[in-house]
Amino acid sequence: CIWQIYVKLTALEKMITDKNQLLDILLLRKKGKEPIISLCKQVLTPGEQNTLQVISAIFDQVNAAYREAITNVELKQNPLKGIFDKSCQKRVKIDQSELYSKVFVLFLDNKKACRNFLMSVLIDYIRSLNICRLPVQYCICELLINLIVESKSFYQLHQLLQYRVLTDSKPLALLILSLEKVYPAAFQLAMDMLKRMPSCGEDVIETLMSKKLLIAALQYTESIGRGDSVSARKYLELAQNSGDKKLLFTVLNYFETRNIRLRGTPEFATEEYCDKFVQQVKQLYQ
Repeated sequence: CIWQIYVKLTALEKMITDKNQLLDILLLRKKGKEPIISLCKQVLTPGEQNTLQVISAIFDQVNAAYREAITNVELKQNPLKGIFDKSCQKRVKIDQSELYSKVFVLFLDNKKACRNFLMSVLIDYIRSLNICRLPVQYCICELLINLIVESKSFYQLHQLLQYRVLTDSKPLALLILSLEKVYPAAFQLAMDMLKRMPSCGEDVIETLMSKKLLIAALQYTESIGRGDSVSARKYLELAQNSGDKKLLFTVLNYFETRNIRLRGTPEFATEEYCDKFVQQVKQLYQ
C-alpha cells in the first residue's frame, strides 16, 4: 500500500447526524474508542439526550461488536467450532466497565440528570447484554440497584431478580441481602440466588444459621448431600443460645434420628460432646 488516508474522527461527528450510522463507522476505526465513548456521553447528556430508541440501538451495536470479538477469540483457540473472521479483530471493543466509569457514573453525578431516565437506560443496556449473551457485570447491577432503592421501586427490583435479568453472583446476592430492612422480600431473593450457585453452599448455610433458621439450614445441607457430616454440637449450641425450647428439642430430635440412621442408636459419640444437650431437653420436658 503506497497511500494511507487519515480520517479526522471529530469531523465525522459533525458531518454525520445519524448516530447509529456514525457508530458503524467509528467501530471500524483504530482510534474509534474515545469518539464512541464521547458519543455515548452525548446521547445521555441532559438537553442533548436522544430517545431511548436511538440509545438502545447504540447499545446493541456496541455489544454486538464485543460479542463478535469474544466469539472470534474462541474460534481462534478452537478452530473446530467455526471459521475465524479476521475482520472482527479490527472492530473497537468497549467493555461494560468502561461504559460504567466513563459514561454512566458521570451521568449519575450530573445534578440535572433524571434518575428514572438513567434507570430506563441501564435496564435497556442490560437487555442488550442479555441478547448478545454477555454476563452482566456487578458494577452495572450495583448501579441499577442503588437507583432502584433510591426511588423505592422495589417491585421493579423483584421482577428483575425473579426473571433472572441480572447475572447471578455472590457480591450481587450479598448486596440484595443487605436490603432486607427496607425490603423484606430481598432476603428470599438473595437466598434463591445463592442457592443457584454451587460454590455458595457454605454462604447459604451461614446466612440461615445467622438468622437462627436452623431447621432450614439442616434441610439445605441434606439437599446438597452434606447432611451426614454437619456438626451436631454446633447446631445444638445455637439452638440452646436462642432460648427457644421447641427449637432445641427439634434440632436434638433431628440429630438423634440421624444417629439412628447412621449408627443404629440415638446416642451421640463421646467425642461429639452432646450429652449435656440431651440432659437439658430431658429436664425441660420431665
